[in-house]
Amino acid sequence: MKYYSIPFAIIALFFNAISSNAQVVILPDTLPANNGIVTYSDVIKIDSAKLEELYRRARRWFVEHYKSANNVIQLDDKQNGEIIGKGIIKSHWDPTALSVVPVDINHTVKVQFKDGRYRYEVTNINLSIYNKGYYSSTINVSPSTTHMVVEDFVKSKKKRDKRMLYYVDRDINRLIVSLKTAMLVPSPQTEEW
Repeated sequence: MKYYSIPFAIIALFFNAISSNAQVVILPDTLPANNGIVTYSDVIKIDSAKLEELYRRARRWFVEHYKSANNVIQLDDKQNGEIIGKGIIKSHWDPTALSVVPVDINHTVKVQFKDGRYRYEVTNINLSIYNKGYYSSTINVSPSTTHMVVEDFVKSKKKRDKRMLYYVDRDINRLIVSLKTAMLVPSPQTEEW
């Protein structure tokens, strides 16, 4: 009888260690959408800022947030107050308690400006999941990479796919917080030197 209780105790400790490190995750049923396309957007008022100042703040955010702003920015229209960029968020997700999966969240960020306000929109979200068969039911571009649009997760009824929505939402919201924070900081004044 003693011999059976030792393996049982080890197994119990193992599952206790896993559950104590696991986060309580509220799985979203859906993400914000516009005409069936996942879209994060908002209009933010900054009363004292002119269009040119908001443009400089956003341009600075693109430069500081992405490795190469020149590769990310697809449209840079200062006169009409618009910057559009296609970027990648590098992330690591833990779809199960025993694995970590590297993921690239490809997305488009559009920031538009008018005197006293700006509008951001994050859309065209798709995932590059670097795995070894975790999403073997999807279309594989290469044996170790799966490419999926985020709307596929929204339609799915699987709990693991709903968990992926949590990670997409978390990482996109971090991007948005970063943008909102940067837009509050006045652009530095050029000094005489």
